[in-house]
Amino acid sequence: MNNRPLLRTIRFETEKLDYVEAGVDFREGTRLYGSAVIGRVHLYLNGDELCVERRIPDEFDVSDTVKSMFEMSSEFERTGSASANPFCCVCGDRGCAYLDWRLETVDSETRLIMEDLVGNPIGAHQYRLQPKTLYNAVAELAETVVATMKDAGIRRTTAGTIQEFVDWHQQLVQWKENEL
Repeated sequence: MNNRPLLRTIRFETEKLDYVEAGVDFREGTRLYGSAVIGRVHLYLNGDELCVERRIPDEFDVSDTVKSMFEMSSEFERTGSASANPFCCVCGDRGCAYLDWRLETVDSETRLIMEDLVGNPIGAHQYRLQPKTLYNAVAELAETVVATMKDAGIRRTTAGTIQEFVDWHQQLVQWKENEL
C-alpha cells in the first residue's frame, strides 16, 4: 500500500506584492541583488496551508521563485527528474530560503519530495502527484507576477522580462494540457 499522500491540488497564494530594486530596504531587510517582485507566499496542498516554521509562509522573491519553478519543471519534462531550491529569498539568493524540492519518477509515478537543506522532511515529505498539478500552480503564480509587473509599470526583473514570464506561463499550460 502506498502511504504517500496524493496531491490533487497545489496553490500558491500571494499577498503584499511589491517591486523592489537592489539596495532598497524592504520590510527591515535589504535587497542585495537586482530587481524583483517580492511578497508573502502561502502554499496550499490539497487545500491545507503548509506551514513550516520560519520558512513558509514567508517573504520571497516571487519573480525568481517562478523562474526557479519553471526551470525545475522544464528539467523534469526533459529528464524525468529535477531538483531545485524553488523558493527564492528576498535578498536575491535562492539558497537562503532553506527549502529543497525534488521531482522524481519512481515506479511510473511522479513524486514531489520536500526537505530543508539538511535533509529534514517538510510536510508529509514525499507526495504523489501528476506533474500537471504543479504546472498549473506555477502557471498561475507566473500570471500573478505579470500582473504585478504591469501594475508597477515595469518590464523587467532580474529573473526575467514580462514576455519571458508570459512565455513560461504558456509553456507550463502546454505541458499541463499534454498530460490530459
